[in-house]
This record gives sequence, C-alpha cells and structure tokens, in this order.
Amino acid sequence: MIPAAEKATEQVRKMFLPFIEGKKPTEFDLKRLESEVLKLMNSAPGTAHTFLGVIASFRRDILGVHKHFENALKIDGDDFVHLANYAQALFSCNALQEALNISFKALAKGSDIASIDTAIAISKQLNDEGALERLVKIREEFCGENIDLDLCFTLGALQQQMSVYPELVTPLDEDMFAEALELVEGVEVE
Repeated sequence: MIPAAEKATEQVRKMFLPFIEGKKPTEFDLKRLESEVLKLMNSAPGTAHTFLGVIASFRRDILGVHKHFENALKIDGDDFVHLANYAQALFSCNALQEALNISFKALAKGSDIASIDTAIAISKQLNDEGALERLVKIREEFCGENIDLDLCFTLGALQQQMSVYPELVTPLDEDMFAEALELVEGVEVE
C-alpha cells in the first residue's frame, strides 16, 4: 500500500474506534464513515470492503456483512483479517462447515484469540472432533498453557451473539463473557 493510502486508512480506522469500543453509532455517524471509506476504494479496496462490512454489521445487515467481507477476500484472499472476518460472517449465516474451513485458512496466516475461539465454537457446533483437537493445539500454542475448552466455546459463542445480535445480549451474558475471558486469557476485565 502506498504511504498516502496507509495514512488515509489509519485515519478511517481511528474514526471507527469509538464505535468498536462500545459507542452506538447513529445513522449520521454511519453515513459519515461510509463516505470516508468509499474514498479508500481506489487505493485500498480490500480494506475499504472490510470497513464497509463493519458498517453493515452496525446496521445489522448480515447479507451486507457477508457481501463486503467476501469482496475483501476476492481482492486479497491471503489477508488474515479478511479471512477471519469472512469466517465470522459465514458463522453468522450458519454456514458452519464453510466458516470452519475459512477459519483454518485464516489461522494458517495468523492468529488471534477471538478467531481461535470462534473456530472452536464452530467446530463444537459441527461436532467435528478432529477440528476441535487441532484448534485446542493452536489455542494452547498461542497462549502457552492448557485451556478449558468449554470456556473457549462459551467465549466464541458469546462473541458471536454479541456481534450479531447485540440487542439480545443481557447483562448476565456480558458478565459471563468477562468472566470467561478472565479465566481463558488470565486478563482482568472491568
């Protein structure tokens, strides 16, 4: 990516931060974000589609999320973030086997705990013991310790519910998520 595109991308990323950190965006906020993201379409189209997918998720437009994350993958199919986002979108659409396959492709490119836990949740829903064993090894290598598989499943499932259906998330769900996160990652959550 050229330096000007990197700078523009970083500016747009910063515009998203308040909403990713929990502030509820208004339709005006989303239109402003969308306007800025569309300016990236020529210089950073994969990233632009990822941002448009995030905007679609704020609008609870699951088909839009799927479309934009899929477009990002068509542009740059080797990018970990694009793969992980697309796996999440497929999980949201209940395309579990494809979501698991894409999750493994993503995890071959890079890892983060959220992606691993989402893949664990998918593999448990599919009752895929082989995939589950592979994911446990990946999770243990990533964290350097033994894991509680049920907690990872809980994290993946709650993360899915919180991202796709936030209006259904109760304070109890949020407390469970925070406790599971503390136990799995050893991180205190306020």
